[in-house]
Amino acid sequence: MKSNYLRIMLLLIMAAAINAEDITLTEYIDLVKENHPFFIREALSADIERKQADSLLGAKDWNLQIVPNCALLGEASVAEYGAERIEILGGEVNLNRAIWTTGGRLGFNLSSEYTSADMGILTYEGYRQRVGLYYSQPLLKNLGGRLDRLEYELSDYTVNFTEVRALENQED
Repeated sequence: MKSNYLRIMLLLIMAAAINAEDITLTEYIDLVKENHPFFIREALSADIERKQADSLLGAKDWNLQIVPNCALLGEASVAEYGAERIEILGGEVNLNRAIWTTGGRLGFNLSSEYTSADMGILTYEGYRQRVGLYYSQPLLKNLGGRLDRLEYELSDYTVNFTEVRALENQED
């Protein structure tokens, strides 16, 4: 029984060897580079560094800030104003951005507020709107936007170093 089993196994191994394709050393190395996890990891590490460098460009993006507010002041807190109750409802919207070429900050803001005061026999209702534009410019360290761009420019060296290290590791 064992001899029949060994003969069948030997026959299967020989059949597999006959149907096997010849592969050259360069083809084998190319297959390993495409499929081995080590080489895939090395290729991905450079891509990850590039993506992290691109994430630093978010500092060039516009920032939006929305601030709603609501206040109801009762008798104890408004007695000094001669009112029984004051209601305030409003909001503010700010939009700002870093300017990389100058290092400054440019911003716009808009606010609106509605106030209603109950003073017993009199009532007061008032509206207040404000629109603003501002620009701030650093005068010393970030003049010309050097500090805003520094981390992004340094990340380019990290990407290059990672690519070189990946190539060295692949050669080993």
